[in-house]
Amino acid sequence: MVQKFAGKCDDHFLAQEVITLLKLGRSPHHTAVQRALSAYLKRWATKPQLATVTLRGLARKGLPELALQVLNCMRNGCMEVNLFHFNAIVGMRSASGDWQLALSQLKHMNEFGSEPDKI
Repeated sequence: MVQKFAGKCDDHFLAQEVITLLKLGRSPHHTAVQRALSAYLKRWATKPQLATVTLRGLARKGLPELALQVLNCMRNGCMEVNLFHFNAIVGMRSASGDWQLALSQLKHMNEFGSEPDKI
């Protein structure tokens, strides 16, 4: 199944999930994020690369806090959070110069049942 792309921003197509999350604003409450993602989590569980596409879309939009909320929703939805998901978050933090936050995120990987592949 091919990922549907619903919008275009800065010459990058954005997944429907990203469009849905962007409608919530920059700092939505976690329950709003959970509600918005509820329709997608089941599909993400069988195709985790779709979650990675969403996290990378949030990275392109410069929304690391929202991306972290997405990770928490994934975990709360009993979905595996893998190395690719974390790499999207850590890469976003380091690209913006937030090295302290990127390192902090690496430390939190164990809480999600993942380990960094390299530092």
